[in-house]
Amino acid sequence: MSGDLDSLQAAAAAALRPAGGGVTRESVGRFMNRVGEYFLALLDDLAPMPHHQRQEIEERVGALFLKDFFLDADYRTLVDNLLPLVRRNREPEALERLALVEALAAVAFLHTILPRGGEADPSTRAGARAAPSPVERLTFHALDRFFRVTLNSTREVVRSRLMANVEYQDLFGDDGLAELVDRRWRLAFDEVRAALVSRTAVSEQRLADLLTVGTLSRTPARTFNQQYARLWEIVTVRVHGFPIPVVRRGVAPETLTGTPASPRGTQAMLLRWGHTQLTFVWHGDRLAAGNVALVNRLIPGTEAGRPVLRFDNCLVKRNGTLELLELAAPARVDYLFLHGLHPDLISGAHEATGVPMPWGAVLQKVTYAKAVYHEVYAGTPVRFPRQVCWLVAQTKGRDPDLVKQEILHRVIDFLARHPDIAGLVVKPGGESGGRGVRPFPKEALDAIVEWGYQISRSDDA
Repeated sequence: MSGDLDSLQAAAAAALRPAGGGVTRESVGRFMNRVGEYFLALLDDLAPMPHHQRQEIEERVGALFLKDFFLDADYRTLVDNLLPLVRRNREPEALERLALVEALAAVAFLHTILPRGGEADPSTRAGARAAPSPVERLTFHALDRFFRVTLNSTREVVRSRLMANVEYQDLFGDDGLAELVDRRWRLAFDEVRAALVSRTAVSEQRLADLLTVGTLSRTPARTFNQQYARLWEIVTVRVHGFPIPVVRRGVAPETLTGTPASPRGTQAMLLRWGHTQLTFVWHGDRLAAGNVALVNRLIPGTEAGRPVLRFDNCLVKRNGTLELLELAAPARVDYLFLHGLHPDLISGAHEATGVPMPWGAVLQKVTYAKAVYHEVYAGTPVRFPRQVCWLVAQTKGRDPDLVKQEILHRVIDFLARHPDIAGLVVKPGGESGGRGVRPFPKEALDAIVEWGYQISRSDDA
């Protein structure tokens, strides 16, 4: 199966860039037609479904690939219609084939929104002009739009909008998802990289440096995931007005920590290069007595018999610009900041080190973990099943009776997997506290379905 999908990817890439040439609107159209043909053939190999449902999906998705452009709304429509197929075909081969449809559609979306026209001004490559050219500015904003629409998360491994659904996590796990991204999102990676090199001031060598410092992981697939995430980070830097980082290798850790005679504190933020984090790094020299460093991994160790955390690469502000440092030896963390949803904070992985943190795992779960109560209560007498969702996109513009029938099937499937529960709680995804929350006995199927449907008219349920 993998070889067949590899051949399909190669054929689609050849349609996009015939004879190794440039991408045109006509070649995007040919590329999309090929993807559409593959999707319609794929439907015949998937689990049977009611005729009306198949016809609805076939018409909606098939129409998307009969054009020579692919927009944000088209992408959302595609994912919304692939999701029922994912839920009816819970086996790895089918889910990988559906993932490929999404990944190829992402390439069509990318080439729809990239600006048409010339390459970046050569003078910007040499750093002669700080202000980006019009082509460069439009390219960065298009790439930012691309990542925001197509990706759900890049924290551990890259998760696209479709692959963020629980069926993929349950079947593949983190390592399997990393390998799936490595196999099926290579073309998107190559096209984003080509856009950066040909349309912006980021040279091939500088991009290679940015993609190699701090991205090496324990498997080749996870390294690729880190590099794909780094592409988005590079785009984020420029879109929000910060300079592209300068890469420095072999930097002495004392540059950050100081010497025993004159120590300096280092505040490590284990986060991606988002706007808020970059702002904190950029202004950290005015806000903190010491360094503020964005790091993407921590190295446990000991020092004088006590546990410590170190890091071997980081993003910092030095010499009036952002620098991506590859350290000659790991540097010590004196204060650690983790985002409220970071897996290391959720697990409490670093609390035993005694490194100061603004909050710990218990407070995090009380604050954020409403959607993961099955994890909060794991190992206790309380049994709490993983939640199921019904999205606005699965209701919007569709026949109400058909939607309610599909919600009913989802509820019946949930109850069959958890026969000992007494009832269900149905709530809006976007509300906190008790707003919109209603408990139901499990026998009240009509009321459960009706309230779930009413919520999904304006919010995820």
